[in-house]
Amino acid sequence: MEATIQTATGKSIDFSTYYEQHRNDPVVIILGCQGSGTNLLSKMLINLFDFAVIRDRTLIFNSAINVLNAPTPATVRREDARIMRQLFPSPLRARFTMGHYHHRNRGYVGLADHLERLTPESAEEFAYRYYLYHAWRDNARHIALKCDDMWETIGHLDRVFSRARFIQLVRDPRDNALSVMRKNFGPRDIYAASRYIKTRINAYDRTIKAHPGDAIQITYETVLNDPHRFVDLFRDTFGYQPVTDVDAAIEALKIRSGNQQKWRRLSAHDLRVSETVLKDELEQFGYEIATPDISPLPASTIARHVFRDKFFRIPQKLGY
Repeated sequence: MEATIQTATGKSIDFSTYYEQHRNDPVVIILGCQGSGTNLLSKMLINLFDFAVIRDRTLIFNSAINVLNAPTPATVRREDARIMRQLFPSPLRARFTMGHYHHRNRGYVGLADHLERLTPESAEEFAYRYYLYHAWRDNARHIALKCDDMWETIGHLDRVFSRARFIQLVRDPRDNALSVMRKNFGPRDIYAASRYIKTRINAYDRTIKAHPGDAIQITYETVLNDPHRFVDLFRDTFGYQPVTDVDAAIEALKIRSGNQQKWRRLSAHDLRVSETVLKDELEQFGYEIATPDISPLPASTIARHVFRDKFFRIPQKLGY
């Protein structure tokens, strides 16, 4: 007998039924740089609108692209096998991998029993088998996709998904640069971090502009200071209705409204460097620019910051 999940209404539903009910639903794609606050946005979708937010890390999405480029049963089998090896590695393999996937595989336990039966007719259906199974396991009504690396393959979104809706969350780029510098990957210098954020903001911004009517663009600071504004915007734009008391749900999130304007701690030099790189983005999204008379950085300054970033990233290259 196929396993079932009990819904909020007390009814039991198996995955086969759930899949048929939701296979044509849209997917909401959350676009944001690392450190931009997409985790908070995900919690709001989960708690207020009954979403399952799948943190793909482009594992499934990239496999869907491969299926799109070579739509054969052999490709589907190969990509299914590759995904399952990443999600459920052998004990030896798990010891020598970073665990990005298998440490978060709870949402896919039991999926292997369904993959062969669910023969996808498109790259979108290939991905939906995984996303909808995750949503079924979470007992959620809707699916959203969160991947901080989506910018790398963002040109394929429209090729894979025919019913996508988009949210771009933009954090003050200076704060975002500082946040990404504290992570165990990527840039270690303010110049490199600012360029890192600039590239990704612009990639996501182009996607939003290409989908008028199917996209939301909102700042992290707006969500912090006025979370109801995001709830209203999301509801009015896409038609999803909150499934709980909004005030109580927002209160339960314990939003840290003070988590902003970290850039004020920067030295005058580093602030000038960051604002010079990010001037266009700061102006586009209405952020204050503190540096007077911004002018291009001298080549010697850029070279010094590039060297500094490479030097401080040596431990990353060595695996520390």
